[in-house]
Amino acid sequence: MLTQNTIERTCGVLLIALAVAVVATAAIGSQFETYDKSFDEALQKVADNPGLFKLSLVSSFVAGLVAVALACTMYLAYRGHGKPMALLGAVWLLAFSAAMVGASVAGSAVLHMADHIEKVVGADTHNVAAGAQAVGAMAHNIAVSARPVHILRESSGIVAITVFLPLATLTFGVLIVASRAVPGWLGWLAVVAGAAMLAFWVPVVGVGWAIFLLGTLLALIWLVVLGGWMLVRGTNEPRTQQRGVPMTPLDTAPSGAQHPA
Repeated sequence: MLTQNTIERTCGVLLIALAVAVVATAAIGSQFETYDKSFDEALQKVADNPGLFKLSLVSSFVAGLVAVALACTMYLAYRGHGKPMALLGAVWLLAFSAAMVGASVAGSAVLHMADHIEKVVGADTHNVAAGAQAVGAMAHNIAVSARPVHILRESSGIVAITVFLPLATLTFGVLIVASRAVPGWLGWLAVVAGAAMLAFWVPVVGVGWAIFLLGTLLALIWLVVLGGWMLVRGTNEPRTQQRGVPMTPLDTAPSGAQHPA
């Protein structure tokens, strides 16, 4: 059976890994957005940069896998401090994982269509004028077919970053503030970050986006700092344990904060 100490150290590593994966996914994936270009142009950019696009799919998939493992370890690490909230936070992380993996799968279909466009454009034609026109029409038709999948890829990533991750951050923030499993300021940082990220959906041009960016930065800082804290100190003993209430064998396993390895 895994000890509480092992669970908390693993949780710390996964928190930092999730921050890195989210940054990589956002940085690479932003280069293939369709907001400022047509779907024809967006698909052509994928065809021109297949290696970079594959890297964005890999980072998205890795972020999803890390989130699954993090959901399990965060629940096990914090359930003694508030089981309902720990479970809710884990559910939001699992939803984030599903959205990120879904975006990666949809992106694979987009990549296949982009590759098909590249083959069509590169095909030899006898009549240059007529051939160019035919190739352009075929490329446009492929882009039209790829549009729903491309929208699914972008939408899944957006919902993961602007809904599920903020809700998970907010939930664990409230849990920390209420339980003092780790220093309270880490909880308040998570609460502010999660609430600010949800401002992405505020229907005021520019305002919601600016607050969201600030919240995202704070959330990334929270992931890294909490990850470091879990690695070095772990969590405090649950208050119920401190009051003499019997705990389960896993809950009574040594905590990193109380019994260093």
